[in-house]
Amino acid sequence: MKFLRFSFELYDLFVLCSALLVAGIINYYYKYYTRKNPFPAPFPLPFVGHILDQFIAGKNFYEQCYITHSKYGPIFEQWNGTKRIIFTAKPEYLDRLLSSSTKSKYLARVIEPEGLKDLGMYGTGLLFNHDLANWRINRQFFIQAIQTIDFLREAVDCTQAAFNEMNEYRESTLGNDAIIDFSKLSRTITTDVIFQIITGKKVWATASHFSTISSRSKSIKLQELNEENIKKTLKISRAFETFLGGVIFFAVFPKWIRKYFPNLRATQNNILQARDDLFKDLKDIIQERRKEIENTPKDEKLKYN
Repeated sequence: MKFLRFSFELYDLFVLCSALLVAGIINYYYKYYTRKNPFPAPFPLPFVGHILDQFIAGKNFYEQCYITHSKYGPIFEQWNGTKRIIFTAKPEYLDRLLSSSTKSKYLARVIEPEGLKDLGMYGTGLLFNHDLANWRINRQFFIQAIQTIDFLREAVDCTQAAFNEMNEYRESTLGNDAIIDFSKLSRTITTDVIFQIITGKKVWATASHFSTISSRSKSIKLQELNEENIKKTLKISRAFETFLGGVIFFAVFPKWIRKYFPNLRATQNNILQARDDLFKDLKDIIQERRKEIENTPKDEKLKYN
C-alpha cells in the first residue's frame, strides 16, 4: 500500500490565503449588492467598509457624517465592517422613530449590538432597553420625576443660568480672535445643565471649555472654587462627555476593529476608563445624597433630586 506524500510549501500557503481572501471579498460584495432598500453612500472597501474614510480624510466621526450628508442627501448609509448603518436627517422620519407613544412600532430603536453590551449600556434605562416590562417601569418613574413643579422650575433656572454664564465667557473672549466651536459648546452646556438638575452638583464644563480658549475666561468662575474642587468637577464633566461620545463609538465600530486597530483600541480603553470613573463618581454622589436624606428632619421638605 502506497501513501502519497503531501508537501505544503510557501507558495501553496500563498495560494490558499489568496483564495480565501478572494472568497471573502466576493461574499462581502454579494451581501452589499443584494442588500434590501439600498441607500446612497460612498463605495465601501472590503471587510472595513467606510471606517478608513475618516482616517484618510483626517476627520472625526461627526465631521465625516456631515460630509456624507452634504453629498448624498438626508438619508444615506454607512458600512462599518460588515455592519450597515442607515442615517436619516428628515424630521418626519425622526418624529416617528423618536415618538414617546407606547403604541409606537419603533420601541426597539436599536438592534442587539455587542458594542453596547461591552459598554454596559444595553438592557438598562430607557434608550437601549429591549425588556418591555422593565422599560415601562423605568419610563413611568422617569416621567413622574421630570413632571414635578420643582423639577421643571429648576430645569428652567439652570438652563437660563447656564446660558447667562456662557454669555459672560463669550464676552470675555471678544477681541482675542478666539474661535468658538458651537458643537463643543452645546455639549458642555448640556453637561452642566444635566448634572446640575440631576445631582445638584455643578461640574463647570462650560468654564473649562472657555478656559482653553482664553485665559481671561478662566478667572471668571473657576476662581470661586479651590484647586481640589476644580480638579474633581472637571474630571466628572470630561468623563461624562467622553462616555457620551463613547456610546456612538461602541455602537458603530465592530468589536474586532476596536480590538485590532491600535488607535481605536486606545480610544476604546479611554472610553471604558471614563465610564468607570463616571460611575464611581455618581455612586459617591448618590451615597452622599442618601446621607443628606437620612439626616433631613421628617417635617422638612426634600429637594426634587
